[in-house]
Amino acid sequence: AILSAIASLVMEKRLKKFPRSCDFLPQGHREPFYVQKVGLDMGSVFVSVAMFFVQGVLSERPMDAFWKDRPLGGDCNDPNCWGRVGDLEHTCASVACSCACGHGIFVNW
Repeated sequence: AILSAIASLVMEKRLKKFPRSCDFLPQGHREPFYVQKVGLDMGSVFVSVAMFFVQGVLSERPMDAFWKDRPLGGDCNDPNCWGRVGDLEHTCASVACSCACGHGIFVNW
């Protein structure tokens, strides 16, 4: 959180010092900081959403991919539910898993 606050202050100072010019503003006027910040924040949202998918594809744990079933709650101690992605006999997709499972972005948060 501290790094995020420091980065925000540094970016505000930098964007105020070197503002972008626009075609729709009169000659010599520059975009205000908050207009530039909206563009940066929208880019951040797009990258964050893309990272949901990248993390799920690259990880071997089913719990990292929101579209795959995973045990609900942290009290599931059944080893048949916590396997790797390719191991169909030891994930929530198997019949041997005795825990309740689900999938979705906000499941188990």
